[in-house]
Amino acid sequence: MQTPAQRVKLNNKLMNSTANKQIDTMQNSEDNLLELIAEYVSCVKYSCSFLREIYNGDETFLYAYKILKLIPKEGRIDEVYYNFHGKGCSFDYSDFTIEVDFGFDGRRCDGFDLYRIELFYRFRIEKYTSLLGNKLEDTFNAFMKKGFIAKHPQDPNGTLFYLSSSLKESM
Repeated sequence: MQTPAQRVKLNNKLMNSTANKQIDTMQNSEDNLLELIAEYVSCVKYSCSFLREIYNGDETFLYAYKILKLIPKEGRIDEVYYNFHGKGCSFDYSDFTIEVDFGFDGRRCDGFDLYRIELFYRFRIEKYTSLLGNKLEDTFNAFMKKGFIAKHPQDPNGTLFYLSSSLKESM
């Protein structure tokens, strides 16, 4: 039989073990979300490079599509189908789809919101299992609070977030 002091010591050990697992899980979720966002941004930039094959002028893609009519609303470039919509464009690959909204100036394509990250995540679930359930949204919200992601200073009421490091680089 354990003494009360031994039970307290064992309880503290169990609590510390549980707390450490929660910290490890949170750290793993943060690492996974950061990697997922980086992968999203990389795929978006790659996808937008396809549009440069059609239009390489000074105007934004949306302006070239909507006003100048230099880019068709939808089409195929190599094996990638694209379709302009609202403030962005979707790109359909054989194994995944990526949704892009262009930034407030129409030039940036590295912005994201929870909706776009969740859509992209659906094609990457096996790779980022620590984000299952509500973990993706919880970690995304934690990133906002910690300042890892932020809205563009020139568009504080906009819907898109950017990695804080990319905002510092662009200023």
